[in-house]
Amino acid sequence: MLALEKYKEVDTKLSAISSKLNMLFYLYPINADEQKDLFIKEGKDPVFRYRKLPYDLEQAIMVLKRMRMPLSTLGALYKKKRDHLIHEATILANRGRGSIVRMESSKIFGLPEDDVIDYAKRILRNYPEDAPEPKVLGATSVKEKMDAAFMKLGIKDWRIEFSDKWLTTVYPTRKIIGICRRKKFSRMDPIRLTVHEVCVHALRAENGSHQELPMFQSGLPGYLETEEGMAQFFEEYTKTQSTDTLRDYAARVLAVDAVYKGMSFRQTYDRLIAHRVNPEQAWNISVRTHRGGGLTRDHIYLQGYLKVKRWAKENGDFRLLYMGKMGLDDIPFAKEMLKKGILKLPPYIPKFAVRHMEKNPRIRPGQLKPYLESVRYRDRMYMRNRER
Repeated sequence: MLALEKYKEVDTKLSAISSKLNMLFYLYPINADEQKDLFIKEGKDPVFRYRKLPYDLEQAIMVLKRMRMPLSTLGALYKKKRDHLIHEATILANRGRGSIVRMESSKIFGLPEDDVIDYAKRILRNYPEDAPEPKVLGATSVKEKMDAAFMKLGIKDWRIEFSDKWLTTVYPTRKIIGICRRKKFSRMDPIRLTVHEVCVHALRAENGSHQELPMFQSGLPGYLETEEGMAQFFEEYTKTQSTDTLRDYAARVLAVDAVYKGMSFRQTYDRLIAHRVNPEQAWNISVRTHRGGGLTRDHIYLQGYLKVKRWAKENGDFRLLYMGKMGLDDIPFAKEMLKKGILKLPPYIPKFAVRHMEKNPRIRPGQLKPYLESVRYRDRMYMRNRER
């Protein structure tokens, strides 16, 4: 077996730098509300301000560039992660310089493909907004559903915590899911969020924590497009997908395309309004895509969904994607590492993903036997625990 100590050392160094950079946190404008008022009243493009960075970016970039990676397939993966972090640091060093931020973010996240842009336009044209669903449930209802899902899977070391952050957030290395304590939820939200956050984001991290290399828990470079694609794919498969979410992802694609083409904030906002996006949503999406000077990132949600949907039809062995936080492009590498004994198949796969694979003629029934037995066993244990 390949000696992994040198890779673990590189992994630890890269993880420490990644945690320190915290790119999205330092890219979010601290004066968004103030600028929104001016934008609405006077029509002026917002001028954003950002949090002061508490570290030396030039030093971080220099440390990253000096890191030497082993000459191997695995070393190439860590080099890709290092380069990814150099791009993030360069974005932070150039907040407000649109051309540099757009160029560097496109190196990390790519750009929306033409078929994705066309699909986004069709969604916004043909899919009306959902009828408003009453938001009557508190955060406790979501927590109870997520706790039950972890219990059913037999996972005991994840925590669901209440947070002041508006968005539900998974912290993979800390094994925590944060739910906003002030937010109200619809009756479908606890089920949908459990599918999305627990059965995709958290489970991929949990399985990654059972691998030898920590990066499979924190995330390989480029993993997010596939992970968000899986989350949407399984929301659709479990019939919990929201039309409003699809419309939001479609609008993000058009906003990223607008930013990359050099459109101003106002032009991006107006483009979304012209595609029947409501003003509040158009503002929020325009902020997301223009933050820092133009973060071309948000197309990955819809693009990932389409890629996973195609892959599920052509291949669909989700055991591979549940080995950890990796992308579709990493599958050939993962198969190679699996053969060498460096990676292992995941201990946890959600019941609905096992059922989906049962219908796949490319997967032999015997390959799913351990997971089917595990599902049946965990169902029995869950019912016994509930009866106590």
